[in-house]
Amino acid sequence: YGAENYAPSIFAFQILALAIGISAVYRSFNMVLIVIDEQKKVLFITILGAVMNIMLNLILIPRFSFNGAAFASLFTHLFLFVLYLFLLKKLAFRGA
Repeated sequence: YGAENYAPSIFAFQILALAIGISAVYRSFNMVLIVIDEQKKVLFITILGAVMNIMLNLILIPRFSFNGAAFASLFTHLFLFVLYLFLLKKLAFRGA
């Protein structure tokens, strides 16, 4: 069980690390939306993200194996980041 056995997964872990970093940022957006009583929108976006992740996994895993799963997570987190940012921006201008 040498380190060479884990070498193919290093790229997937790097992708997932980026996805987790993006997730950490948009989770703060998520909390702001919950605090300002936008739970229904947060729920809708969360469900949309879950469906998107499942669909991307179904497409990418057969072709790219575990790297496909990592890319599916990254794309989903990027999508959620943009969606939460757009919603916060829209609500901020509505309230101003």
